[in-house]
Amino acid sequence: MENEKKIPLSELRKAKGFSQKEFAVELGVSSALIALYEVGKRKPKLERAIMIAKYFNVPVENILFARREDANKELICRDELKKTAIEQQQNKQMTVFDL
Repeated sequence: MENEKKIPLSELRKAKGFSQKEFAVELGVSSALIALYEVGKRKPKLERAIMIAKYFNVPVENILFARREDANKELICRDELKKTAIEQQQNKQMTVFDL
Protein backbone atom coordinates (compact mmCIF):
# COMPACT_ATOMS: atom_id res chain seq x y z
CA MET A 1 0.00 0.00 0.00
CA GLU A 2 2.88 2.35 0.76
CA ASN A 3 4.26 2.12 -2.78
CA GLU A 4 0.94 3.12 -4.34
CA LYS A 5 0.85 6.60 -5.79
CA LYS A 6 -1.28 8.85 -3.62
CA ILE A 7 -3.29 11.40 -5.57
CA PRO A 8 -4.21 14.65 -3.82
CA LEU A 9 -7.92 15.34 -3.34
CA SER A 10 -7.78 18.37 -5.63
CA GLU A 11 -6.52 16.19 -8.48
CA LEU A 12 -9.22 13.58 -7.88
CA ARG A 13 -11.88 16.29 -7.79
CA LYS A 14 -10.63 17.95 -10.98
CA ALA A 15 -10.47 14.61 -12.78
CA LYS A 16 -14.21 14.23 -12.14
CA GLY A 17 -14.75 17.75 -13.48
CA PHE A 18 -16.03 19.24 -10.23
CA SER A 19 -15.42 22.68 -8.84
CA GLN A 20 -14.82 22.85 -5.09
CA LYS A 21 -18.39 24.09 -4.66
CA GLU A 22 -19.89 21.28 -6.74
CA PHE A 23 -17.90 18.65 -4.88
CA ALA A 24 -18.89 20.20 -1.54
CA VAL A 25 -22.56 19.88 -2.52
CA GLU A 26 -21.99 16.20 -3.40
CA LEU A 27 -20.51 15.61 0.07
CA GLY A 28 -22.92 17.85 1.94
CA VAL A 29 -20.21 20.13 3.31
CA SER A 30 -19.05 23.69 2.66
CA SER A 31 -16.71 24.56 -0.19
CA ALA A 32 -14.48 26.22 2.44
CA LEU A 33 -14.01 22.83 4.11
CA ILE A 34 -13.08 21.23 0.77
CA ALA A 35 -10.52 24.01 0.24
CA LEU A 36 -9.03 23.32 3.69
CA TYR A 37 -8.78 19.61 2.90
CA GLU A 38 -7.09 20.32 -0.41
CA VAL A 39 -4.42 22.66 0.98
CA GLY A 40 -3.74 20.35 3.92
CA LYS A 41 -4.94 22.64 6.69
CA ARG A 42 -7.55 20.08 7.76
CA LYS A 43 -7.92 16.34 7.39
CA PRO A 44 -11.33 14.76 6.96
CA LYS A 45 -12.65 12.66 9.85
CA LEU A 46 -12.34 8.96 9.19
CA GLU A 47 -16.03 8.53 8.30
CA ARG A 48 -15.86 11.32 5.72
CA ALA A 49 -12.49 10.09 4.40
CA ILE A 50 -14.04 6.66 3.83
CA MET A 51 -16.97 8.26 2.01
CA ILE A 52 -14.62 10.31 -0.20
CA ALA A 53 -12.41 7.28 -0.90
CA LYS A 54 -15.42 5.22 -1.98
CA TYR A 55 -16.65 8.08 -4.16
CA PHE A 56 -13.32 8.23 -6.02
CA ASN A 57 -12.66 4.48 -5.78
CA VAL A 58 -9.28 4.96 -4.09
CA PRO A 59 -7.86 3.60 -0.82
CA VAL A 60 -8.81 5.67 2.23
CA GLU A 61 -5.08 6.16 2.88
CA ASN A 62 -4.98 8.15 -0.34
CA ILE A 63 -7.45 10.65 1.09
CA LEU A 64 -5.80 10.84 4.50
CA PHE A 65 -2.13 10.93 3.52
CA ALA A 66 -1.79 12.35 -0.01
CA ARG A 67 0.08 15.64 -0.15
CA ARG A 68 0.25 18.31 -2.83
CA GLU A 69 4.05 18.21 -2.69
CA ASP A 70 3.97 14.54 -3.72
CA ALA A 71 1.89 15.42 -6.78
CA ASN A 72 4.28 18.24 -7.70
CA LYS A 73 7.28 15.89 -7.40
CA GLU A 74 5.45 13.36 -9.56
CA LEU A 75 4.84 15.98 -12.26
CA ILE A 76 8.49 17.08 -12.20
CA CYS A 77 9.68 13.47 -12.52
CA ARG A 78 7.25 12.87 -15.38
CA ASP A 79 8.50 15.98 -17.19
CA GLU A 80 12.13 14.91 -16.74
CA LEU A 81 11.39 11.42 -18.06
CA LYS A 82 9.55 12.87 -21.04
CA LYS A 83 12.46 15.19 -21.81
CA THR A 84 14.95 12.31 -21.55
CA ALA A 85 12.83 10.14 -23.84
CA ILE A 86 12.61 12.92 -26.43
CA GLU A 87 16.37 13.44 -26.32
CA GLN A 88 16.99 9.71 -26.71
CA GLN A 89 14.61 9.53 -29.65
CA GLN A 90 16.35 12.47 -31.33
CA ASN A 91 19.74 10.84 -30.81
CA LYS A 92 18.52 7.58 -32.37
CA GLN A 93 17.36 9.42 -35.47
CA MET A 94 20.82 10.84 -36.16
CA THR A 95 22.77 9.16 -38.91
CA VAL A 96 26.37 9.35 -40.02
CA PHE A 97 25.34 12.04 -42.47
CA ASP A 98 24.11 14.25 -39.62
CA LEU A 99 27.59 14.49 -38.13
